Amino acid sequence: MSSSFEPSPELTDCLNHARQKAFRELECESKIGNNVIKTVYTGRPDPSTVPGLQEEIAEFTSNKGREKNWIDDNVGERIAAIGKHQGETIQNRLHTAHMMVYKDSSEVLHGSLFSALHFFGATEPSGKPRTLQKLAEHIGQQHMVILFAANIAMCEVFETFHKEYGFSAAQAKADAIMERLQTIDYLNQS
Repeated sequence: MSSSFEPSPELTDCLNHARQKAFRELECESKIGNNVIKTVYTGRPDPSTVPGLQEEIAEFTSNKGREKNWIDDNVGERIAAIGKHQGETIQNRLHTAHMMVYKDSSEVLHGSLFSALHFFGATEPSGKPRTLQKLAEHIGQQHMVILFAANIAMCEVFETFHKEYGFSAAQAKADAIMERLQTIDYLNQS
């Protein structure tokens, strides 16, 4: 029995974005002040030798020459769109993962004072932790929140793929991961 898979226009856009992004990652540069960091894969092919790649690069390049994302919606709008298509349960779980990590991650990435204070627990109403042991516990809890949020998001991606394309093996493994996480005492303390 043979079957042909025709991706939806949305999936095609995602695949095109991913392919051109992977190509761009073969040569990338970051400039901050006078400092430049550049990575180049020496085996990087000429994009004109890869069918369709130049068109994909052009599609995800703005008029100003900057790289564009695969969709113009913000993260919340993307989660809502998934919810409309896949249901409120998946939307709520992705929303939870987003709330657990994303809201503070940009602060960390931008190096704000808040992020440093938050990381060390100094934004808690109690003003704690005050000891090295409490600080280590606080940082450990942050890592566990990130791990848990990443697993929630991963499981919802697998569930979505399973609903759309019958990805049952990955869905079963994701379910087993979530079941295992729910048995970890550390994650279930009040």
